[in-house]
Amino acid sequence: SIISTLPITITTLARSFCAYYEILVIYKHPRTTLSFGLVTLPFPENAMPGWAGTSVAMLSDGSRIHCANGSCTRSNFVGKGVRAGDTVGCGYIPAVGGVFFTLNANGQEIESALTIPFHAGIGSDGPAVLNCNFGGGEFVYEAAN
Repeated sequence: SIISTLPITITTLARSFCAYYEILVIYKHPRTTLSFGLVTLPFPENAMPGWAGTSVAMLSDGSRIHCANGSCTRSNFVGKGVRAGDTVGCGYIPAVGGVFFTLNANGQEIESALTIPFHAGIGSDGPAVLNCNFGGGEFVYEAAN
């Protein structure tokens, strides 16, 4: 897994309505599971977001998972898996305290028990090529621009 070195903090959130990032999936091996989400530190080096610690993530099989205090909850999110060419987004809206995920600019909000500060986290258990956008370019999900 890769965890961002800069945390999302109250100061960061005060400047915009949400903290958000997107990942373009360029290539994903059919047996690879990807995980896109938010984590709190410390986070285990060998774990994927959503599967350990206090974290929430969308998985490439189309489900979402939230872990806190040693227990994980998994539910269906988009019904279809993430494929090459798809853009996955993850954001946090401080006004409602909600984490949301987007798939090709379509989103759904979920409740979250994450505590600030938290970090963007991306995990893969196999071959994949991803392009990360942390705000250096236009987002596919226009509301986050």
